[in-house]
Amino acid sequence: MTTTLEQPTLAVRNLDISYRRGSRVSPVVRDVSFTIRPGEAYGLVGESGCGKTTVAMSIMRYLPDNAVVSDGSGITFAGEDALSAGKGLLRQWRGGRIAMVYQNPGASLNPSFASERRSPKASGCTVDCPLQNARRRPSRCWPRSGSRTRPRAPAATRTSSPAASSNA
Repeated sequence: MTTTLEQPTLAVRNLDISYRRGSRVSPVVRDVSFTIRPGEAYGLVGESGCGKTTVAMSIMRYLPDNAVVSDGSGITFAGEDALSAGKGLLRQWRGGRIAMVYQNPGASLNPSFASERRSPKASGCTVDCPLQNARRRPSRCWPRSGSRTRPRAPAATRTSSPAASSNA
């Protein structure tokens, strides 16, 4: 076994998260800690409702306004404090350096929806790809795909109108 002295890509320390509802505060995540080093893969698994999504949302700083991350909790990304990172830095990180893959990522990339109808984040746009580019030329936002047209569902999976199916 070798030990690496490399700085962790992501470190979560003593993470405690609660949600406020009126005057009540409900703890939902208690004392979660883990470290991911460069080149490592990490899977966060657990029972339904145990806080996996809340932990991931806290890392991405997508928690709702009623969420409270307790003092003493820490999240560092590439050596920087993610909990105190400003909006500009978060914009630089998201999508290009850090991303969240939801439980059913295929549903968020449904080819039956035109790319220009998706939000800039969902369509792959970053700060370098304004929304108007996504609407005019979606291929600008997907430089790796090579696609010059918007994604479309194969003909066999497209739904037809009730009138069209009654004529069949």
